[in-house]
Amino acid sequence: MKKQSNKKSDIPQSSLSETAATNSALRERIAQKAYELYEKRGWGHGLDTEDWLEAERLVLAETTAETKAETVAKVKTPLRERTIAPKSGSILGRQGSL
Repeated sequence: MKKQSNKKSDIPQSSLSETAATNSALRERIAQKAYELYEKRGWGHGLDTEDWLEAERLVLAETTAETKAETVAKVKTPLRERTIAPKSGSILGRQGSL
């Protein structure tokens, strides 16, 4: 008998709620964008599917661009500056006459 994997109970509850929240927020952004497209067309009926698909495309493109920008910002953050004390006996660390 095969063991089933990826059951709902195998996935941590916090992960499920985060995914649900993300999906809900994404769906809300798409709905808002679809309404804006509908409004821009002068409230003409019959093109709701086209508006939704165009809104999906636009929102997903925006989301991808935001994710890339966040990744680039993380990668380009400078390393912490370190102050290195001169070694004793080096030219900079010597006291006295030359």
